[in-house]
Formats: sequence, structure tokens, C-alpha cells
Amino acid sequence: MSEKPEKLRSSEDGDQNVDKIREILFGAHIRDYDSRFSQLEQRLVAENEKMGQFLEKRLTGIATATQRELAGLSEHIENQNKKLSALQSETHSELESARHQIGERLNDLQHALDQETGALRSDLSEQYNSLIELVKKTRASMDESLTRESGRLEHGKVDREGLATLLADLSAQLRQDGSGE
Repeated sequence: MSEKPEKLRSSEDGDQNVDKIREILFGAHIRDYDSRFSQLEQRLVAENEKMGQFLEKRLTGIATATQRELAGLSEHIENQNKKLSALQSETHSELESARHQIGERLNDLQHALDQETGALRSDLSEQYNSLIELVKKTRASMDESLTRESGRLEHGKVDREGLATLLADLSAQLRQDGSGE
């Protein structure tokens, strides 16, 4: 067991010797590189912070601008919606009013038409009755005239015997006049 700690010591001594040799050979360069890497790391960290702050500012600005735009658009849409609702309500009211006025006008026209039709029917009925009366009077007058004329013709008509006697007398007279000449 005592060999193990000795091996560890000799290994540690060897490592230290290697480190010393490295320090002698590359020490200045390694310190220079370490210094440069440290400066580069600090610059990268600083740039990373600046970039993070810049991006955060930009994202905050974009978010703010986007929120303003969305709020503006939302307000614009809401205003347009209110205007459209008002316009729709106004249009609905106008249409209702127009429908009501048209209905009243149609009722007025129907009433006027009914009155005019009633007046025309009354006039036609009166004219029909007048014509019927005129036809009756004309027919009665014609019947009376026909009866009178028929009676007059009947009274003035010569019967066959009378006509035969009249013609016989006329013929006898014509003979006498023709023989006495």
C-alpha cells in the first residue's frame, strides 16, 4: 500500500515538472493569449449585453407600436361598426317609414278607387234604369202609334167587294165615255 502513495507523489511531481516546463516555454504566450481571450470574452459579453439591450428596446418598441396600431385598428373597427349599426338602424327606420307611407297611400288609393267604383256603379245603374225606362216608354209609344195606325188603316181599308164594285163602276164609266165619243 505504500507504493500507491509514492506513485501518486511521483506522478504529481511529474505533472508539476511538466507544468514548469510549459511555463518556461509557453508561459508568456499563454498569458498573452489568456489576456487576449479574457479581453475578447469581456468584449463579447459587453457586446452581447448591448445586443440584448438593443434587441429588448427594439422588441419593446415594436410591441408598443404593434399595440398602438392594434388599438387604433380596434378603435377604427369599433367606430366603423357603430357607424354601420347607426346606418343600418337609420335605413331600417327609413324603410319602415316608407313602408308605412306606401301602405297608407295604397289604403287611400284603394278607398278612392272604391268610392270611384261605387260612383261609377251608381251612375251606370241610373243610366241603365233610365235606358230601361226610355225603352219601355218608346215601346209603349210605338205600340200605341202602331195600334193607331193599324186602326186608321183598318178603318180606311177597302174591302174586296167594295173594291170590286168600285172597279166595276169605273170600268162602266170608262166604257160609256169611250163609246159616247
